[in-house]
Amino acid sequence: MTNKEFKWANELHWMVKGHLIPQEWAGDEQQVKSMEDSYFKRLWGNHEALYRKDGFELAWEKRYGNLENSAT
Repeated sequence: MTNKEFKWANELHWMVKGHLIPQEWAGDEQQVKSMEDSYFKRLWGNHEALYRKDGFELAWEKRYGNLENSAT
């Protein structure tokens, strides 16, 4: 899983749960991908999901810094 894919999975998790993926999951790519598939389906067609992104970028920067621009 690339850093961009991991960030996207965190964004989906944030829109559903309101927090980043638990740090314990970071090494379990299968669990992250399973959650990503499930939450993507859950949010599909939900036009209000974008309003649930508030605070995501700040939380991401706080925990991971500039991870998406680093090597995969």
